[in-house]
Amino acid sequence: MVGTTTNIGERARIIALREEGVQINEIAARVGHHRATVLRILAASRCIGNNQIPLPKPRLGKKKKTPERTDTLIKRCVIKNPFITSVEIKKEYPELLRNVSERTIRDRLHRDLKLRAHRAARKPYLTKSMKNGIFLHDGAPPHKCKNVNQWLRENNIPEIEWPGNSPDLNPIENVWSLMKNELKGKDTSTVIHLKETVLQLWRGIDSSYFEKIASSMPRRIQAVINAHGDNTKY
Repeated sequence: MVGTTTNIGERARIIALREEGVQINEIAARVGHHRATVLRILAASRCIGNNQIPLPKPRLGKKKKTPERTDTLIKRCVIKNPFITSVEIKKEYPELLRNVSERTIRDRLHRDLKLRAHRAARKPYLTKSMKNGIFLHDGAPPHKCKNVNQWLRENNIPEIEWPGNSPDLNPIENVWSLMKNELKGKDTSTVIHLKETVLQLWRGIDSSYFEKIASSMPRRIQAVINAHGDNTKY
């Protein structure tokens, strides 16, 4: 196979064969390179003098669009949040990555920073144990749309009839209220910061709190009955 690029050993052999008086075409055939390549190497050797071996010119390559500081920042961002995407990284630093494409960010992560991409595993919407339960959701429009109702019917998911405007019967509302209060004063300037803060708050809630509000359901129901459906302290 005829090639165009040569290594140091091939260049040395070309010069040595020429010193022995071997013809150009024969040298090209022996080393497996074009005649023009052989002539170029011999000409470069003559320019240097003393039949020295010409070294290949360093290949500069394409200039990187991201400096080392930016690469370090991208890596730190991914290590902090392994689930972050290239789109979210670009949104996180709009000025710094203004002229950097999402493809370039992925290349830095995969090729230069050696960080592999992961796709979330597909999981069933409902496990077997979930299918044996009763589904509870409130009357928000997304919960009552045609597609949702059809899917619940097709999958034989029984629902609890839920009265409207009754957050006092839904213990999770207490959790949302707690988290909203905790969010005050936190850094939620970007979607990424908001996600990180919410997850941190959620994981910081002691399981005993969930047990406490769940066990309050009988008292909540009785309070609503006593109030004849009106508001309660819950």
